Amino acid sequence: MFTGFEPSHKFDVWGVADVFDHVKKLRLRGINKNLKVGAIFCSKIQQPFRVIDTVIVDEIKARYPNEFCPTLIRSSVKVYEGCDLTPPLSVADYAPGTDVAREYQEVLDFIKKSK
Repeated sequence: MFTGFEPSHKFDVWGVADVFDHVKKLRLRGINKNLKVGAIFCSKIQQPFRVIDTVIVDEIKARYPNEFCPTLIRSSVKVYEGCDLTPPLSVADYAPGTDVAREYQEVLDFIKKSK
């Protein structure tokens, strides 16, 4: 399982911890003994980085170093523009040469390599 969070929503940090707790409960109860959190990624990062964003990202990275994806996905209007089309397009299809498209690809590569 993979989970994302946004540092602009400070409660997302607690949500990440809750995901790990729920996965642990499901494993202990024998519902799915193979379930695990494979990756945590951070999206909608505001540029320039706010101090609170740095604190939150550093806390998640310290708590979950093996699962934390080092690529941070910045906030970009290109994501929203692609989603508003009919039919909607991913940022990779709508704006393939942009930094945000590269960041999403790096996160996907990290997820594919997670164990």
